[in-house]
Amino acid sequence: MVLRLSPNKESRTLSLCGGDVTITVAHADMVIRTAALNKAKSQIRSLKEGGGVLEDYNYKSEHIDALQDGNVLAGFSQLIFAVELGEFIIESWTGIELSDGTPAPVNRDVIIELMSQIGDDFIEAEARSADKLVLEGNVFSPSRNGTGEGAGTTAKAAKPKTPPARPAGAA
Repeated sequence: MVLRLSPNKESRTLSLCGGDVTITVAHADMVIRTAALNKAKSQIRSLKEGGGVLEDYNYKSEHIDALQDGNVLAGFSQLIFAVELGEFIIESWTGIELSDGTPAPVNRDVIIELMSQIGDDFIEAEARSADKLVLEGNVFSPSRNGTGEGAGTTAKAAKPKTPPARPAGAA
């Protein structure tokens, strides 16, 4: 596999919820992703030290005991990462409304609510979108599972050099 560097750092649109929601995101390079990850780690450290992080993400302080379960803590960590990444890269969206039916503004409070519902899908779609940029110029046509099986055959079939064997008993 060849990694072809792309100067394309333009915004791109992610399609989520069966296409009902679109989110336009800025290019997220290593610096942005690391910043989001470090902010999330800082929030988790603050949580472990008794900081009021739960309330910042619309959870009540009585949920702190549930975070003793590693799976719950992992889910909360993922939520925090999705929110922090979203704050860095989300430029606009469609298909997201407030409870009164008006279009939701792009701000931290709405990003928190959105990511608590579709944060995993957002992270996956953003990563998949970035992967497509990496695959541009690859010698294989990208396919669903990332292999070259989507590429069509370009060579003609080879002609056999040896004639087929005669059936047994033929003279």
